[in-house]
Amino acid sequence: MAKIIVVGSATKDIFIETENLKKGKSLCFPFGKKTEIKKAQLFSGGGGINVATTFALQGLKTSLNSAIGNDLAGKELLAELKEKGIDTSSLRVKNDRQTDLGIIFHSQQDRTIVLCHDASKSLGQKDIAFEKIKRADWLYIAPLWGPSSNLTEKLINFAYQNKIKIALNPSLDQLALKQITEIISKVNVLILNSQEANFLIKIDSFKEKDVIHKITALTKAVIIITKGKNGAVCFNHNFFYQVPAQKIKVVDATGAGDSFGSGFVAGLIKTNNEEKALILAMANAIANIKVVGANQGLLKKNEKLPKIKITKKSYNKA
Repeated sequence: MAKIIVVGSATKDIFIETENLKKGKSLCFPFGKKTEIKKAQLFSGGGGINVATTFALQGLKTSLNSAIGNDLAGKELLAELKEKGIDTSSLRVKNDRQTDLGIIFHSQQDRTIVLCHDASKSLGQKDIAFEKIKRADWLYIAPLWGPSSNLTEKLINFAYQNKIKIALNPSLDQLALKQITEIISKVNVLILNSQEANFLIKIDSFKEKDVIHKITALTKAVIIITKGKNGAVCFNHNFFYQVPAQKIKVVDATGAGDSFGSGFVAGLIKTNNEEKALILAMANAIANIKVVGANQGLLKKNEKLPKIKITKKSYNKA
């Protein structure tokens, strides 16, 4: 069984239904008054937990290296991770920090997210389980924010030197690092959305052909770019894959990128076939956005996958 360690955030998410708060394109709260809402739901979230959940559900031996506070939210997340079979021996409990909190104001397909990254931003070099990484087959780095983003180079250099395969799904903070070009040259899988791809190569609007040419010049990695309602693309310097968006009712898109990226890496580990991995990636994302919560709908091992037609063609660099 493949061993994979995930470095990323662990968050307590509160989903709030907001139909009675909408005013045109804005959410409005009157000052000095109590506001009644229709429904509130609490789930786990954060890139680290979302990704680790996919791997555990797909039967991979999974460890999460993250940080939480010594508070009620942190204790609930810790219990949930253990219940999922995710190794928590690298989960750091910080007495002087609070567990990350996400508030998702949700109305049909629209959402506004308010985030408080606290414990996860404090993740430092002393908190990283380097010995566990050394014994792993894969290292998956989920988005890191603030000071914790500075761990990226150290993590990737360590994994690269120890011949551990690396998947990187960077935040904008990580993409802003001065060493980012050298960093991504060492990864095996690079996962971006269209905004992040633009930011990496410093262009304003997403033009697929330009993006492909410029990113492939920076790294030999398999490159995934998710495009929201427009599906996703994958290119590996030999072949270009187009993954169409599926016609389904989107209940909640929170965690869609995490479910796609982790689904792809899980599929790659299990099949060593990029086309099959892309099918699992899209199926995992579809299942997740059909329900509320960033990781509540993720697929389990051996679940039947929907038919998804992947377009494959030779990649012409000219």
